[in-house]
Amino acid sequence: MVEVEIKGDEAMIQILAEFSKRNASYVKGIPKLTISLDESPQWILGQYLTQLGLSTESWRSLEDDRRVRYYRLNTEDVTFVQPVLPMISESLV
Repeated sequence: MVEVEIKGDEAMIQILAEFSKRNASYVKGIPKLTISLDESPQWILGQYLTQLGLSTESWRSLEDDRRVRYYRLNTEDVTFVQPVLPMISESLV
């Protein structure tokens, strides 16, 4: 989970952002989470991760003469929440 890297323009992030914006009134029911229609997909993903006690690390790389931003979960955060995540997923079933 920690070693997975994603680009900032990946379809999964775009889809999550579109879904969140379409359903912003429902998402607002989650404590401390309000999705503004003008926020970037990366910001929206960050808000969901914050709810889980996670954050991302990012860096830029040059690809085909353009800058590409990459993200991955913060290793320390994952280590901290990993023992709790299985209990949360079991309680949702």
